[in-house]
Amino acid sequence: MRLGIKAKQVLGVTTIVGLVVVALSAIQLSALARMNLEESAARGGLLSSAIFQRARAVVAEGGDPRAALAADPGIRSLLESSIAYSPNVTYAAIVAADGTVIAHSDPTLQGTHLAREPALETLLEQHALAQLGAIYQGRGRTFEVVQPLLLNNVTFGSIRIGVSTLLIRQDLNTALRPAVLTAAAALLIAMVVAMLLAQVVLRPIHVISSGLSRRRVRRARQLVQRRQRPPVGRSRAAGRRAGNPRVGRRAARGRRGAVRDRRRAAVRQPAAVCAPPA
Repeated sequence: MRLGIKAKQVLGVTTIVGLVVVALSAIQLSALARMNLEESAARGGLLSSAIFQRARAVVAEGGDPRAALAADPGIRSLLESSIAYSPNVTYAAIVAADGTVIAHSDPTLQGTHLAREPALETLLEQHALAQLGAIYQGRGRTFEVVQPLLLNNVTFGSIRIGVSTLLIRQDLNTALRPAVLTAAAALLIAMVVAMLLAQVVLRPIHVISSGLSRRRVRRARQLVQRRQRPPVGRSRAAGRRAGNPRVGRRAARGRRGAVRDRRRAAVRQPAAVCAPPA
């Protein structure tokens, strides 16, 4: 199905506007994703710093550091309140070097083994597509903000703050709803403006196109007429068969002239024969 100039213009303008809107939406989405990840990393770092300050004070009192951290009510209060501090934080824990939980925001997990999750700082170093893929992958992923714990310059454990991308995804979807509505409105306005411009701008083009079409038709007719004319050197009989009146008239005059010449010759010939000898 061939499209006219008007349809092509409307389609072209709508496509250009759509691509611009999609590109701007993608840029806005990637910027919002990075901003939410950086904000979650900052909150996780703030929580881990507060827990670290309390853990350093507890360990400085002496004794078994693991037992002191597990029994300290201040550590317990900080770990449990970290869940309510930010909706993106799923857990906070102090974990030994071998992965055993010393203290956890969920007391039932104390003494269990806590698997290591990818670091949130590593995700922040990746490009925008990787960040969006991690946020919108499946049911969400969990990343950690990790701060090591040192005792006599030896790492004996770490503070882990778990951050879920599922809640970040919900924030992005909420922020993108106005952008989607704006994009739909922009596409609709672009179609209407393109149709109006097609009526105004394409009118001279239609006039020029129709003039060129008439000129092509007129030239085609002239070529056909030239091909139908007999070439120079044809016989008069061929000219009469071709329907050329000028050639027919010339042939008729030629025949009449030949008849007159023969009559004159017939009249002069008896006079010459009957003349007396000198």
